[in-house]
Amino acid sequence: MWSATGGRASIRQVTVALPRVWRTDALGCSLKNLLPASAAPEEGHIRITTSHPVFGDRPWTQQTQGCGRQGDFIQMGGDLLRAASNDSYAHSARLLLAEWAKFRWGVFDERGHANDPLYPPTFRDPNTHQFAATSCSDGVVKGDTCDPSQPGCTFSPQPYSNNHLSSSLLSFPELPTIRLFCNDKTHNRIAPTKHNAQCGGRSAWEIIQQTSDFVGGRNPVSNGSRGLEPILRFVQQANPRFVLVIEDTATMNLQVRFRYSLPRFHHCQTELHKTA
Repeated sequence: MWSATGGRASIRQVTVALPRVWRTDALGCSLKNLLPASAAPEEGHIRITTSHPVFGDRPWTQQTQGCGRQGDFIQMGGDLLRAASNDSYAHSARLLLAEWAKFRWGVFDERGHANDPLYPPTFRDPNTHQFAATSCSDGVVKGDTCDPSQPGCTFSPQPYSNNHLSSSLLSFPELPTIRLFCNDKTHNRIAPTKHNAQCGGRSAWEIIQQTSDFVGGRNPVSNGSRGLEPILRFVQQANPRFVLVIEDTATMNLQVRFRYSLPRFHHCQTELHKTA
């Protein structure tokens, strides 16, 4: 994020809300803060779930507020976090950064999709009259193009032939050299992307700079001297605690009602443990 925003933003702290049913014996006290039972963790900006039927483990963002407005949430499969190498971590980081930009700053996809009449995978460039990838980049995206009106037309950038590209994260974050958003000089305003449709042809960086994080010169460029590694804070909602108050009076002792109450309370407590 720090590189993608020209040294103007980075994540300082991340709060990880653990499910209440998870055993956390292995976590040290310095890592975990138990919340009171009445104070459930806030709804997370990023939700870790099982694999999605459409997106799989790849992160995706629900956006209902329009251009330049914060989205609803990001969702991703847990297996994406189980990277096997540094390359895998870098790949996951770029995917998540692209979705964070959509969620936080209200930008949108700059790539097309197969069988999508609104945002096709390729389009006929009016300048060259040739089919080109639906994308935004600082150079020509190399890959096999096709006529989007034909069934099965799709586009995938060649993984080892696009090392000259550095943008855009909203187009092909899976490419290892991609690290920037398109700006007013590199933006492709004629490509039929969702970002162009939602944001009136303005570049992603133009939109990002007008958000509350950067407008008016907020968060100026830094050299990263304070450190870029975020602080991780783990929280978990505590299990509820119950207090049983027994009236110790002559009437209660005479009627011996507590003998009937205690077994019922014990049964209720056992059921709570089973469902927790």
